[in-house]
Amino acid sequence: MAEIFTKNHKLPSKGLKIAHVNINSNRNKVHEVTEILYNDNIQLLAISETHLDFKFEDSALNIKGYSIYRRDRNAFGGGVAVYIQECIPTKIREDLMNFDIEVLWLQIHLPHLKLILVGCCYRPPSANIKYLDKICQMIDYISVMGQEIYLTGDFNIDWFSQNCSQENKLLTTTSACGFQQLINTPTRVCLRSCGTTSSTCIDHIFTNAPVSQLFHCLLVVVIITW
Repeated sequence: MAEIFTKNHKLPSKGLKIAHVNINSNRNKVHEVTEILYNDNIQLLAISETHLDFKFEDSALNIKGYSIYRRDRNAFGGGVAVYIQECIPTKIREDLMNFDIEVLWLQIHLPHLKLILVGCCYRPPSANIKYLDKICQMIDYISVMGQEIYLTGDFNIDWFSQNCSQENKLLTTTSACGFQQLINTPTRVCLRSCGTTSSTCIDHIFTNAPVSQLFHCLLVVVIITW
């Protein structure tokens, strides 16, 4: 069972709290990430667009009480990472990261829960259709593993768009594999020069777990697994 809460709602004291945020460079935002983790007692935070490379050691990104797992692109764009509490048994699933896409998979095993797979994926806005094909192939592959799965990330595909071939393809694949997309409110709001705004839903969370109640905020989505 899963629920999504915003910061305006009281978070339950039990369950595994999983969140995602597009950080747009993690290099100088460790303090902001720390606040997200500590304020809401989040056990796992998936981050897209980390903008890191080998020059940035884990020690420079360290947050007390958490381990960090990374899959870097370079210092100018892309990249994904996950912060997870040190006390949580975690295994990186490198066997699931061979689809030539920016994705990081972790397997979590807690005594009161069955095995959970948590992924963080970033799809660049300039990516071609072949990149989306590989994401869909990955979703199809993991869907038969018999585990509870949460795939988070910035996919740069507007879930609100109509007659969009990319959104249709992603929806068709995830639905066929038994996944639902949890976010149904804007994740990015842009102010135009004329004073109007545009809203899109390009940050998604897909899961094959049942969901009882949904809330959403622009930056952080917290999933409570029971």
